[in-house]
Formats: sequence, C-alpha cells, structure tokens
Amino acid sequence: MKYLSRISAIAMVAATLGLQIGPAAASSEAVNPRLLANGSLSDRYSSNNIKGFSPPDRGAPSRTSDGGTRGCPVAATPNNSQPKAVRVMSLKDNISLTLAANPTLFFYVPPGLSSNAELVVAKFDVESDRDTEVVYKTAIDLPSQGGLLSHQLSQNQYQLEVGQMYHWYVVIPCESTGIAEYDFSDGFIERTDLASLPIDLNNRLATIDGRDRLALGDAYAEAGVWHEALLHLNQARNADPNNPEIQARWQNLLNAANLGEYSQQ
Repeated sequence: MKYLSRISAIAMVAATLGLQIGPAAASSEAVNPRLLANGSLSDRYSSNNIKGFSPPDRGAPSRTSDGGTRGCPVAATPNNSQPKAVRVMSLKDNISLTLAANPTLFFYVPPGLSSNAELVVAKFDVESDRDTEVVYKTAIDLPSQGGLLSHQLSQNQYQLEVGQMYHWYVVIPCESTGIAEYDFSDGFIERTDLASLPIDLNNRLATIDGRDRLALGDAYAEAGVWHEALLHLNQARNADPNNPEIQARWQNLLNAANLGEYSQQ
C-alpha cells in the first residue's frame, strides 16, 4: 500500500483548518469559536421520535469543514450524481455521541480520488479551541469505486475516554498531482455513558432481539447516540438493501444530520 508522507497530510490540513496539533504546539492567533453549551447531557436532547434522530441540543466547535479540495481529479460518474469531495459522516451543528470505546467511524470518498487515505483522531480542548494530542492515526486502503466506507478504531491503539471531546478527520492525497494537493473532511465525537442519556437505553435494548438491526438503530437514534444509530441502520441496510422501510429510516437519519445526499452511496 502507498502510505502518506509523514510530513504531509496532517501538517497541511492542520494549517488549512487552523488546527494546533500536539501538546507543545503554539497558538498562532486568537480564535472566537462557538463554544459548547453548558449543562448536563440529559438537558441536551429532545427525544420525541423513535423513527428519527434526536441530536443533543449542544453546539459543536465551528471549525469543521464540509470537505476541502485542492484540485483532486474525480472520476466521471453516471449523470455526475455522486458527491465530489470526501465527507465524514458526522453532525456539523451538534456533537456526535458514541457509547463505544472503539466506535466505528463512517466517511464518504468519491470514486477515483486516491488509493489510500489517513484517518486521524486527536483530543480536542474546548477552552483553547485546539487539538492537544493526536491519539489515533491509521492508513486506509480505498476502493477505486469510492463510496461510503467505515473504520472501527482499534482497541489496541487507543480507547476513547468518557466525557472527552475528539476531533477526527480523513485526509486523502491527490495521487495524480502529488502530496501537495489533497481532499479532507473533519468532525467531532464524544464518548458518553448510559447514565447520561435521556432514556433508559439498557432497558430498551433488553426488549430488542440483538439481530434486529433496524430496532437497534431506532433505539440508539432516540437516545441521540449518533455513531451507534448509524452503525446499526447501515448494517440493516446492507443485510436487506431492497427493504423500503429500512431505506426510509436510513434516509431520515442522514437527513437529520444534513447528510441526505449520501443516503444512496
């Protein structure tokens, strides 16, 4: 596999997004981010619809990108219908929650962009509005046809801490033009615990057949746990791709995160 240069993607994306990576990094200029709202997790939800997603009523840092490109050529697609830039499947206006120490992260890659990518996770400090420590980094092989991809964080490399916010991003070099050009997208994730959720999720899950991915996705969506809702509904969709109820539920979930254009990927 062709790996990214060590001097390359992280440094360039950090500069582009205004990130300060590493515990010893110096702050260059004061930033006025939209900081997170205070209050308990139970106050951040409005869980009224088991069929849709109820995100925490809590703002995310304002420095995320919908995907940036520096000239990466994208393969032609039928009717040019596929999105043209990499995009992490993460909430942009709210924190994306998980219960897992090693969650599965989803991201979209357009066809023909590159054969490899780098996924990076860093601890994020809200008060200083900066990354403080890169805790996870891995190279990922990309299929030539692109599409919606996933990666589960390895428990041998790092486990997310409860209550800690993390900044994660995917960086893809443009292979035809060199490492100086790239595509990227980023988001935020925080691990929470069951006691902080607005519903008794343990009790709800106890009534669900563990093989019923659709019901599991609904339960996590009602609890506002984005990453597990996404994981289970995607598994339900893969197991029964022609089921209109599952597809509708998947569409609704992505619509709730303004990611509806990726529902067919």
